[in-house]
Amino acid sequence: MIEKLVGLNSRDEIELLRDIDFKKMMENMQVMFCMYDMDGYFYVNSVFERIMGYTNEEMQKKKFWEIVHPDEWGWIIPRGTARLRGEKVPPTKEFRIVKKSGEVLWVNVYYQLHKQVDKNIIFIAFIDVSDNKRLAEELRVANEELETRVNQRTEELNHKNKEMMFINQKMNNILQNMSDGVLVVDTAGNIEILNSFFNQKSEKLIDEISTVPTFYLRHDVTCDKTDLS
Repeated sequence: MIEKLVGLNSRDEIELLRDIDFKKMMENMQVMFCMYDMDGYFYVNSVFERIMGYTNEEMQKKKFWEIVHPDEWGWIIPRGTARLRGEKVPPTKEFRIVKKSGEVLWVNVYYQLHKQVDKNIIFIAFIDVSDNKRLAEELRVANEELETRVNQRTEELNHKNKEMMFINQKMNNILQNMSDGVLVVDTAGNIEILNSFFNQKSEKLIDEISTVPTFYLRHDVTCDKTDLS
């Protein structure tokens, strides 16, 4: 629909902007639509009035940037002014506008510059992308929280692993320095540790211990040191 207006090329034809057919076309649009020049807005459709809360008459008293969130003015004002002068500017990115109620909306815009002899006019349609921005922000926050939790859990596990390694080292030192023989087996009956006591004994004894049935290794067995000679 915006493209249909590009053919206007004189002040007389601009009077068509007040034509009943034009208004009907603009009012049937399902998005916010408005027109402005260097002096400010001079037309907004009913969808714009309903969503933004401003009447057409109220909008005619505003410059193009006055409905934009103040945090966006730093780039909106110079870029919008340059566009009205007919200069080439980068494509407009998503930005925030403020409703009369104070509620903030994120919008994407589609514009068309109409050049005239004495001034230029911008036709612009606003697409509300607030839900998309909200969902994207919620996803970003959720990802950050997940990453934080993963990092915290990883740090906790690393700390516990260091503690276990320290405890194992201490236990191994104790076992290796005991004067008695210590034998540690796993649940399958495989020998995992023979302390240094057995280093003083014959290989034959160690071989005999290695062949002891798992059943016996899993039960308390008392023996004299002299039996392990």
